[in-house]
Amino acid sequence: MGQSGRRAGKWSNKRMDSVAELRERLQEFAAARDWEQYHTPKNLAMALGGEAGELIAELQWLSDAEADAGLAEGPLKERLADEAADVMLYLVRFTDMCGIDLVQAANAKIQRNETRFPSRTDMRAEGEASMASSDPDGKKELDVDGGEDRE
Repeated sequence: MGQSGRRAGKWSNKRMDSVAELRERLQEFAAARDWEQYHTPKNLAMALGGEAGELIAELQWLSDAEADAGLAEGPLKERLADEAADVMLYLVRFTDMCGIDLVQAANAKIQRNETRFPSRTDMRAEGEASMASSDPDGKKELDVDGGEDRE
């Protein structure tokens, strides 16, 4: 039973492991309260920004050591979990209302970032291949400051 005496419904004892299930639960939650009229992309984006701000505020004036200690003790972790959940809920609802597949969009973004920001291993391999092809005798050295190669 919830605080108001009503049961939580079909979701009360269900472990949700997918964004799709969370999206469906949020749709039902909003519909049961007639909140869809307020769930426009603009309103949801603003609410998402506000919740992200609340998450930031929990850590804003803490040093890294204080944050680590707070996470170990529990109360800070509970507050961060609540704020992170708020961010996720608004993000899932926002993407739902915009017709965006959040998991697909996130995977596409990671793929673009893999191209934009190659791994150190990829950069080393590319650098070695480039040096070998442009200097078969191995006499040039690479200027790490971004200047020209020199003999």
